[in-house]
Formats: sequence, C-alpha cells, structure tokens
Amino acid sequence: MHASFHPKGGLSLRAVGLTVLFFVAVGLCAGCGAALSQSNQYPRNHVSAPMSGYSIGGDLDVTDLAGGLRRQPTGAALVRLMKNSGVQIVRLYCYWGCNMNGLTPEQWRNAFDLLRAAGIKVILRLNGSPHFLRTGIIRNPERYIAGEEAILARLKAAYGGSYPANLVAVDPINEPFVDAQTLPQLRAVTTAIRQYSGLPVSIGGWRTPDGKNGRGVFNSPDPAVVRELAPLVDYLSIHVYPDDGNNVQGKSARTSTDPATYEPFVRNFLRVAVSNDGGKPVFVEEFGGQNGLAPAGNRPLAGSPAHQRAVVDAVLQTMRSFKGRGVTGGTVFNLAHAAPWRNCDGWDLICYRPLRIMPALADLKKFE
Repeated sequence: MHASFHPKGGLSLRAVGLTVLFFVAVGLCAGCGAALSQSNQYPRNHVSAPMSGYSIGGDLDVTDLAGGLRRQPTGAALVRLMKNSGVQIVRLYCYWGCNMNGLTPEQWRNAFDLLRAAGIKVILRLNGSPHFLRTGIIRNPERYIAGEEAILARLKAAYGGSYPANLVAVDPINEPFVDAQTLPQLRAVTTAIRQYSGLPVSIGGWRTPDGKNGRGVFNSPDPAVVRELAPLVDYLSIHVYPDDGNNVQGKSARTSTDPATYEPFVRNFLRVAVSNDGGKPVFVEEFGGQNGLAPAGNRPLAGSPAHQRAVVDAVLQTMRSFKGRGVTGGTVFNLAHAAPWRNCDGWDLICYRPLRIMPALADLKKFE
C-alpha cells in the first residue's frame, strides 16, 4: 500500500480497512487471550534462559510497531491481534534495508511499550552488516560489534539508561556460516555483546559449507554444528524449516497439507539439538512454511495457506512434545513484514497486500 498515509496525515481507505480487519479478527478471538505460562521451568538450564517456562510467538519487523513511520497506522491493532492469538514472545528484527540506528527514542519506546502492555516478551535480533547478511561471514568483528553496541546504546538511552523490562535476550548474529575459520569471530561477537548488554545471547540458526562449490546450506540438523555453537551461547537458537526441499525430499515438500509429512524431520532436529547442546536451553527462533501469496518477483510462489498451516502445526506439536525436555518454545517466521505498504511475503501469517490473516495464526494458541 504505497498510499496508506496521505500528505496531510489522513489514512487511506485501504489502511483503515487493514485496521478494521485486525479488530474484526480480534473480536472473533475475544476472550481467548491467556497469561504467560509460568509452568514447566526448564530443569536442564545451566545458565539464564531467555524466558521462564514455555513461550510461543513469532518474528516481527520492528517497523510494524515503532509508530511515527511513514504509512504505518497499524501497530496497536497488530499487537492486540497478536495477544488474542496467543503470542507470548516476539523476536524483533529489522528487515533488509531497514536501519535500527535510524529509529528515534520515541519509536523504540512505542514498539517495546506496546508489547509490554500486552504481556509480550522480546528477543532483539540485531542488524548485523550488509556484507554479513549476504555471506554469513563476519569480516571485521570489531566494526560489527561496534555497530551492534550502538543499537543497544540507543535503545538503552530511550529508556533512561536501562533496557525495557520485557527485553529478555539478544541475537547478535543470524544464520552465520559455521566452520573452523569462522568460529573465532562468532565467539568474539557473542562474548562482547553478552558483556556489553548483560543479557542472554544466542546465534540464530546457521549455514554450513555443504552445498555445491562450498555454498552454504541453511539450518541442517547437524550434531557437529550444535556442539560447536553451544559453548558460545546462553541458549541454543535453531531454525526449523521442514518444507525446504533440502530437508523433506519429494514433490510434496512444498505442497503437502498434512502435518505428518513434516513431523519426522522436526522430531529429529529437536532430538539432535537437545542431545548435543551441552545442557543449554533450546529455543526454535524461526520456523514456518510458504503461504503461496508472495507476489511474483518478491518470493517464488509456493505452498498455500493450508500448506503453511500444516508446517506450522507440525513444528508446534512436535515442540510441545519436547516441553520440559529441553525445548523452551519458539517463534514462527513470520508474523508480519514491515507495514501496510509492503507486499505479502511468502512466510507471513498476517498479510497487508492482499489483506489476509493466515489460518496458522490461530494455531499458536492451540499449541501453547
């Protein structure tokens, strides 16, 4: 929606329609909100876990909530919908081309205060660098660390010198290339950000040099990688995408609407994680499936809303079977992408263009 805000500050009919859609969904879900789970404290935890008990939620672009951004009228309605859909925790990030250092103190407070008022905890995924996002390799650890510390400093300053109360952990690195050459850089970054922030840190997923010509393969359930990353983090963050053709073979991998298609892969991945993590908590910081609604040129058209629901349900159900056995919950990728002017992404549960809420959103509450 390239015209959600008009120059004089009025909302377009399409933006108003989005807000109405959110509140209709909230009305349909009225009364289904619940307090955060405080049960099943993780018994294997040798360090501070990023959350108590077991929490379910999703990944979310910070600009969906920050307020004061051009063409962004929907933050409060979005958080209300999330709360009533059972979202207990979000992994807050900034999409490609977004700069967290560009957020004002007021925008930081808007985002965190909306979530705190709804009882929603936050894991903050930091930006990284453009080179890292492309390659997964940290070329200059000192510069990388300085950039992430600057973001944390701005957030802390927005709250008068302390972090917002609902910030529970930090992801300084997302899907890095992992081999013997990159481990020292990963260790340097996690150590520095842990010391600087005083918060639990993790590394979100990984890439391994197992593809053709040494290209990275994303998020394979590799015991050796788990054993290499676990000593660097306070909790192990895994990314589970069972409908990836590298993970579940066959023509049905991207189309099946049966959760049973994906449950064996998910169960094996969780078993590998909890068996090789050295007693660290395991949190599934990304999982999801294709909704089939991405516009041509944005992401390949694949899947369907029913397919996405099958994938999400397979992960949620299998995660719940590991509740109390090392897994402390997870966040589905992706709740929503960057405000009403952005086209639907193939992973989204809440789409702005076209206006649609995926059926998988309601299942977050079902599998708490």
